[in-house]
Amino acid sequence: MHDLHVAVRHSEHVVNSMRSLAATKVIRQHGCDINKSIERSLLLLESPLKNVELTLELNELLPIWGNIGEFTQVWSNIVKNAIDSMSGKERKDSKLLIRSEMADDGIKVIIRDSGPGIPDNLIDKIFEPYITTKKEGESFGLGLGLSIVKKVINRYSGNIFVNSSEEGTEFIVFIPLGGTTNE
Repeated sequence: MHDLHVAVRHSEHVVNSMRSLAATKVIRQHGCDINKSIERSLLLLESPLKNVELTLELNELLPIWGNIGEFTQVWSNIVKNAIDSMSGKERKDSKLLIRSEMADDGIKVIIRDSGPGIPDNLIDKIFEPYITTKKEGESFGLGLGLSIVKKVINRYSGNIFVNSSEEGTEFIVFIPLGGTTNE
């Protein structure tokens, strides 16, 4: 029953990712709570997070004009990748930090893992469709998650940065308070 539940959640994640990639019009409203979208993504990933030491630092944020579902998808994709990167048998100390904070007319979200890092030959390509760091048989991935993340963040006139080394990977997402595009 547990395996079936995990498979259903994974299927839902894939379907939502595909829907997000194809979406052209998304309903946005004032009062979108970024912290709530982070909490929702963690609920979706509750089972895989069991073996991870999670540090959650959600600071008070101003609400933005946005869609909570889009942001839930963003955090779910980044966190799922972090969990997968730390799931290798050689990784004993799986640590994940998620922090939100106000910064320079916008919101900054930092997601840092203790995984093995992104290979140098892929670091410049990770936001392209169909790029995956998953090894065959290890975990299923279409390589669409981070391209969806980039597309959504671009729709909000935001930026996403990645720093990676053998000690782990850090994603920094900046979302301006007033910025959206008509994309």
